[in-house]
Amino acid sequence: MYSQKTLEIFKKPTNYGTIKGASGVGKVRNKETGDLTKIYIKVENDIIEEATFQTFGGVVSIAAASVAASLIQGKTTFTAEKYEERDILLVLGSVDENKMYGVELAVDAIIAAVANYRKKSGIVVTPRANARKLKNDAETEQEEEDVTIDSVESLAEKLSKALKKLKEEE
Repeated sequence: MYSQKTLEIFKKPTNYGTIKGASGVGKVRNKETGDLTKIYIKVENDIIEEATFQTFGGVVSIAAASVAASLIQGKTTFTAEKYEERDILLVLGSVDENKMYGVELAVDAIIAAVANYRKKSGIVVTPRANARKLKNDAETEQEEEDVTIDSVESLAEKLSKALKKLKEEE
């Protein structure tokens, strides 16, 4: 179901966490699945010096966000916002069509983080961010996501199922 590379990245994601005082934060959610991805960036002279992520989601969402954060480090904001789903897929390998939303979230989170950085810096937000209709308002600046008991239980159930599948595949 998942490529070997996707599973490797899921098991040991890099760049996980937040950046205090981030230059930009992109927060996007898949309304159907509830998966949430945040990308944090620290920008110096238009170069993304550091990028991290947080994801409330499944295997592909976590792996894709990890790849996204790695891809944009050291790149200009203009280069970062041009990444597309295919760039992440080149690293992950094949992804089931029903799980592509995780890759799309990662790309949208990059674009939203760059748009948020530009908005904070007084730089014009690019048409691509507007075209993808990303919501990137004041709530993206919150450090903590409000989590209900139901969503925690749902996450625990999803993680339990994912771990069982991984054990069965090994």
